Amino acid sequence: MTGILINPLQAAQTKVLIVYSQIAEPYTSFMWHFHQSLKYVPDLKFDTINLNNREKILSRLLDNYHKDQPDIILAIGTIALRAVRYQHILDQNIPVLFGMVSDPIGEGVIDSFDKLPQKSISGISFAINIRTRLRDLRKLLPHAKRIGVIYSTMPQSVSFKKWLDEAAAEDEFQDLDFVYRRIGMLPYENGPKDMIHMAKRHVIDIQNQVDVYLSPNDQMGIQPAFSQMIVRETNKPVFGLSEKDVNVDKGAVAASAPRLSSAGETMAQQLLRLKAGEKIFNIKPEQPEYDFLINQATLDYCLKAQ
Repeated sequence: MTGILINPLQAAQTKVLIVYSQIAEPYTSFMWHFHQSLKYVPDLKFDTINLNNREKILSRLLDNYHKDQPDIILAIGTIALRAVRYQHILDQNIPVLFGMVSDPIGEGVIDSFDKLPQKSISGISFAINIRTRLRDLRKLLPHAKRIGVIYSTMPQSVSFKKWLDEAAAEDEFQDLDFVYRRIGMLPYENGPKDMIHMAKRHVIDIQNQVDVYLSPNDQMGIQPAFSQMIVRETNKPVFGLSEKDVNVDKGAVAASAPRLSSAGETMAQQLLRLKAGEKIFNIKPEQPEYDFLINQATLDYCLKAQ
């Protein structure tokens, strides 16, 4: 008698544990598109853990999963990915999909976006290549050479600063002068909003030293209120991070914005491949598509105010 092999993920309900760095932007928009892509898929059970950007609490929150381990883990954001990697309760062989992680190569979970994963981790990143952002900024504001950057100690923001330093050392960007200020991460629910208030004095402090501000690649920088604060206090243009930055009144003048809709759909397809029995080692990590968006009214306002 010939035996029939049935993949365990296909044979029963697939248990998916979602670990959020924080239930906030850009993660909420990204995950909305992810869930919309799966709303007609049966036999998926989702559990959610919200870390509120406190990496070390995951092990305590995982106590309930000793006996009933998930089939797939989703790590949403850099802090969630770090927490999942270093916890010791769940089986390390459970496939992990990351979403909206700025620097998965720097985090050491993948070697390249051009190669299949060597570890049981794949997914889709968040950040647009910093050189693309700088080139788009230069197209829009060719005379802006002094760039103000208020970044934070969030891990994705530290990676962002590293990328800027690397780009600044290249011949293509030698004419740009970056003026940096750093603020600390506030790891609680309203932390990103409070970080904007912390950043305000630095924004004002360097306003006469810069031509334009560049939003950092973190949860503070993606808040439309961050770019609005800068425009309100300085009348200087802000090159933002997301579509929402650009769409608000007197926010970012432009952004090289990751397309969260297609990114969420991509991770949904990756999950379905795992559910169908495919090994994570066959699922190549991906980068998001992006849109170059401009708010002409805000741009005109800032240029007229100079």
